Amino acid sequence: MSKRNKTLSLKRAYFNEGFNSNLETVLSESFSKLPRVHDRVVALDMLSSRVFMSFESIHSGGSVLRVFDYEAGATGAINLDSTDASRAIEAFEHPENKNFLKEQSIIMIDGNHLYTCGLGNKDGTFAANVLDIAAKSEVLSQDVRMQVADVPNQMEIERVNSTGVKKVEFALNNYFEKLKLAPRQPAGLRVLKKLFGEKVDAEETQRRAEMLGRVVLKRNRFRRDEVQKDQWLTEVGEEILTAGSADDFLIVLEDNSKIRADQLQRTKQVKINKHANTFSYSHAVMELSQFRLDCLQDGSLGV
Repeated sequence: MSKRNKTLSLKRAYFNEGFNSNLETVLSESFSKLPRVHDRVVALDMLSSRVFMSFESIHSGGSVLRVFDYEAGATGAINLDSTDASRAIEAFEHPENKNFLKEQSIIMIDGNHLYTCGLGNKDGTFAANVLDIAAKSEVLSQDVRMQVADVPNQMEIERVNSTGVKKVEFALNNYFEKLKLAPRQPAGLRVLKKLFGEKVDAEETQRRAEMLGRVVLKRNRFRRDEVQKDQWLTEVGEEILTAGSADDFLIVLEDNSKIRADQLQRTKQVKINKHANTFSYSHAVMELSQFRLDCLQDGSLGV
């Protein structure tokens, strides 16, 4: 049987301060209140949609969410025998009451931890879709906020603490876009928020692309009698790794080794049986179960 190479990733859902539930409970209640599949469809763009297809509890603990992305209407069928360039692609209509699958995501959820297969780098879109479904089912109010971020590799956090941090660099907009702007806030905070945090449309984002600010923190030379490690800067580096707020940062350690955002993920490469133009659901659940067990055993959740 042919296989597909897939990357499993450990992530976590972060809700706003004071929220007293978790992602697994939110989804369970949302599915209960929206039993019809058609009620769990959200638009991704003008052509594509996403459906929260199923949500099932598993005997080993946690639940499995199955998500499909699809595009309504005909798909393009390639005619390899055509000698007419204008007829090389033919419109292939889907069967009645069915749509053509674009992508499948299988997500094992345990509380606020997510073990994902097929989600890729669409954390922000997924979080927004969950909030849409939860609001539609009246499980959550419109003012609840949630983000999904990678859970940092514990070994990297330990390396930061033991080696020490020499330099930290990160994008300001990762942080200030999450601040609330109020008229009576201190002037400095209001200006920073206005510079880096206001949500803008695509055209304005293009104009600001070269003006997004970055913070660079680094220690001057140590004196001979000082321990060659800056504790405060090390704590800043650890906070960036564990806070789940930034997806663009660089941390340089005292031994000159570097840690970037894309190196911090807890992932596992697997081969999953192919099924149609995607991968096997049952095989993916089996691999995710093992990945979850690996993460529990190696302390990856201890952040």
